[in-house]
This record gives sequence, structure tokens and C-alpha cells, in this order.
Amino acid sequence: SNVERKFSGFVYSALADYSAAYNSIVDKLVFVVNIKKNDTALSCFRKGNIIFEKVYDFGNKSIISYVAKRLSFTEELASDLVFKYGSFYDADFSKEISVREQNAYINVSLVTLNNLIKEAVADNIGIIISDIDNKYLPDDYTVLFIGKIAQKEGFYDFVKKHFKIDIEHPVYNKFSSCAFGCVRYGVTKLLEKENPKGPLWQRVIRFYKDYF
Repeated sequence: SNVERKFSGFVYSALADYSAAYNSIVDKLVFVVNIKKNDTALSCFRKGNIIFEKVYDFGNKSIISYVAKRLSFTEELASDLVFKYGSFYDADFSKEISVREQNAYINVSLVTLNNLIKEAVADNIGIIISDIDNKYLPDDYTVLFIGKIAQKEGFYDFVKKHFKIDIEHPVYNKFSSCAFGCVRYGVTKLLEKENPKGPLWQRVIRFYKDYF
């Protein structure tokens, strides 16, 4: 309402992901990696055109399951640890988290927790980066990561250092990036060339649609 746009209908998910970082068409080859709950969607764009999409059997649940298995915790407890206390920064060895598992309290090293998260992410993202390199190694490209795990502290620094790739940051990483990109796309009409006037008959139709 504030920008005088009617935001209705559907926005293609890959375009919403792209709009999380861009509000105009870029010349560089762009890969968008959206790490979701159950899987990860990879979208490839060149000059505003979608080249291909691929879905990987890896998501937040995979990370949680990996941590739960290594620490012998329930997945519910592991999820709390990962998203409440985990990060991609190097932690102090003396820092521990006291958690309750059934009727007992267990101390978990923050270093151990962070290392397990890094291992789970690196192994799975490594497959995606390998696929990108195998197809587009000679090209100059950038990668955008979005999703809940990508909002954790130190994620971008860790991935950039570990894989030695050019990384694009979301416009505002505090929101759910896909939803934020969806709104930005609806407002800016990214990748769409719209004639504000249009043919006379279209203007007449729009007028009567708005009237009724």
C-alpha cells in the first residue's frame, strides 16, 4: 500500500531467492543456494535468465541429525543447540553449555558444537560447489547463500574461506531471505520490463477492474 503496488498472485521461488540480494540484473553468473528445512535449492542465473535449477537432499534437518548422532542427543535437543548457541566462529575451549537430557544435565563444549556444524555444512555444500566448478570453472561467478543456517554468525566468512569463492551477501540477513526477496521482487518488478501506460485497451480494462 505504501509503495502504491498491488502485491497479489505468485512469485516464482527462484526469483524470490535472487531478489534477496539483487534489485537489478547483473552481468555476472550468479548461483543462489537456498538451504531450507528438508532440502537445498540451487538456481543459476545469467543476465536475468534462469539457466538451470537443481535440488539437493540436504537441509537444516541434515545438520541437526548429524549433530544429534555425534553427540547422542535427540534431534529436538540438537536443534536447540544448533540454532540457539551454534555459530561458525572459533569459540573459546573453556566455554560450555549445560543442557538437560532426560533426567541429567550434560555439559557440551561450544567448540565441539561449532565444529560439528561446520563439518555438516562443509561436507554438503562441498558437493554443490563441486557441481558448480565442474560445469562453470572458467566463468567468473558469485554465490549467494540464504536460509536459516546461513543467518548464523560467521557463516559467510567460513564458507568464503573454506571454499575460496566470491560470495554475495543478502540485502538484509535478519529476515527470512526468501520471503524478503519475494517482497522486494513484488515492489521492484525485477527482471520485468513494464510499460506504465501500455496500449489503450489495456488501460481501459485496468481502469474498470480497479473501479469494480
